Amino acid sequence: MALFGYDVRKIRSAVRTSIVVLLPTAPSELSSSEEALWRATMRIVTVLPSHLDADLVHGAGLTASEYITLVNLSEAANHELRMTDLAKATGLSASRTTRLVDDLQGRGLVAKVASSSDARSTRARIMSNGHGKAEVSPASSAGEPS
Repeated sequence: MALFGYDVRKIRSAVRTSIVVLLPTAPSELSSSEEALWRATMRIVTVLPSHLDADLVHGAGLTASEYITLVNLSEAANHELRMTDLAKATGLSASRTTRLVDDLQGRGLVAKVASSSDARSTRARIMSNGHGKAEVSPASSAGEPS
């Protein structure tokens, strides 16, 4: 699975295993080059999500939230997660996750199933069509240069 020519799983693994501290305890301690790096980083953090979202919508027909939801489900045991665990994994609120999963279910990408171990909880399970969407390479679908 590639995004802008990079293996998404390798990026995710690197992010999970690496913690980079860019800002010292007090902003006044920044040198001019550190200040420039900090400002550039903040510009990227601000602009990148909307560009990734646009590329995903264009290339895969999914928003970034929909895509990361499908990716989390495709990588989960039995390809399903409790709704609360899915919300935590995606960084979305419980109510936003419910609305998003309802929309994905309406499109045949996800199914909501009752939990066999806890009658009070619902699980989201990725369907075969959802697997196909989770494995798409948005950058190559969008005609992104190699």
